[in-house]
Amino acid sequence: MNKIPKISVPVFTVERKGCWVAYCPVLKLYGYSQKDEQTALKDFDSAIETFFHVQDTLGTLNNTLLKLGWTRHDHRVAAPTKQYNSAFSPYREKSSHKAREISLPLAYA
Repeated sequence: MNKIPKISVPVFTVERKGCWVAYCPVLKLYGYSQKDEQTALKDFDSAIETFFHVQDTLGTLNNTLLKLGWTRHDHRVAAPTKQYNSAFSPYREKSSHKAREISLPLAYA
């Protein structure tokens, strides 16, 4: 039985003007909610699921991840490592950063 590979990605959450935003810079995906942070993270999880489904269905997942700076070595994938502490970024506060485990499609394992 194949085990679905998982990888941790950074997700930043921030509240701005009554709206919670969850952002993953290594996938350039967002989730949001006007309710609370947890709902924004759930919306983000749905966005990731949709992203992988569409990319996998179109057969473009590998190229898309490579364009986003991901690497693949010996059947292992790695998200790009960047510093997200730009003075211009609303996501620079360490307290807003959360690691989020995502499941990769089996075809990409």
